[in-house]
Amino acid sequence: MPAVPVGPRQLLLGAGPDGPSIVFTITTAEAEAIELRGDAEGAERVGSALVFVRGASEAVLAKAESCLKRQDSLTLSTSS
Repeated sequence: MPAVPVGPRQLLLGAGPDGPSIVFTITTAEAEAIELRGDAEGAERVGSALVFVRGASEAVLAKAESCLKRQDSLTLSTSS
């Protein structure tokens, strides 16, 4: 799946500027704070990342979530 960086902490998935995107935060608490402020409407939180769905297919979302969960598990195992 193509992913294009559109900022220091954001990736655009697939083709086109209106596709799904992922915003990476430093911590899960930061992602939760963004949600509580109401700045993550239409997003699903996966660990410390916010996945903005924007009409993405289930297959694209499943692939993105799998990758993010795998990354979170690698981060947790190396930080111990």
